[in-house]
Amino acid sequence: MKSNRRTYIHEIIPETSSNDKYLLLLKLIDIAISSVVIAPCVIAYWRGTWELMELILLPQYNGSRGYTAIFGVICVNMWRGAWNICDLLTSKTSLGVILLLTVVSLFILTATRTSRNLTAAPFVVAIDGRQMYFDISTFFDTRKFNRPGLYLLDTFFSVIFVGTLVVISWRGVWGSLDLVFYRKNTEMSALGSLVIGYGIVFITFVLQPCFRWICDSSTGKLKLFLADIYYMLSFMGAVNVWRGIWMILDIHLYPGIFLCLLPHNFGLNEPILIVLLVLVPAEWSHFQFVQFGL
Repeated sequence: MKSNRRTYIHEIIPETSSNDKYLLLLKLIDIAISSVVIAPCVIAYWRGTWELMELILLPQYNGSRGYTAIFGVICVNMWRGAWNICDLLTSKTSLGVILLLTVVSLFILTATRTSRNLTAAPFVVAIDGRQMYFDISTFFDTRKFNRPGLYLLDTFFSVIFVGTLVVISWRGVWGSLDLVFYRKNTEMSALGSLVIGYGIVFITFVLQPCFRWICDSSTGKLKLFLADIYYMLSFMGAVNVWRGIWMILDIHLYPGIFLCLLPHNFGLNEPILIVLLVLVPAEWSHFQFVQFGL
């Protein structure tokens, strides 16, 4: 039976001393491309689509490639809708309320072993290809169409429950930074988030071999605890990178419908679908702990 598991570079090239330098070079290039090229393109796509919806979809209210393009727009709108509903039903200016919702959401995600879903580009990068292109995992992993009722319920739960908690967590950290981090200086706030975000990205990638070795050598709750720490650190890095680039785009590029359409030409790849892929314990048999899909 053909396996759908993603193949990593370190599995293709034998780990011998003669290949150590070559593997290190590939890893550095991989991290650089993921962080400096792919992540900004994905964020620009999200920012452009988000702004496009603001301009053409009820602007008076706050409320193959074609497959990726359609689901990318759906994914952005799901996030935008959940984000705006949180803004309407809760406070955007009360740091205590925002932190409370964020802590509760992070606790539930950690308790249900779905904290890995908090990460995004540059930590998660998927290459367009035939293999696994339409293979989207769900919470209970019921991807058999001979049981459509269970599949639909699983999909609904994965998107509404896990997806919404991820959005609330992102909104919480993002909103907290808006309130406390250079609140009166937008450019400094954006640049600060960018520096902090890429700093954390660098640290997490440097620490990845150590955490992976420790997790591989550990068992039980200790292994899960260490993985959660690593994912939370990665989550903070991802939020800051996204916030920094997003705000820079706000300052220097948007708004404008024409400008909103530009990112659609270079941001279309699988990482834009970050709410439609749910990684849960059943999926961890296919991934190494603290191993990102670069």
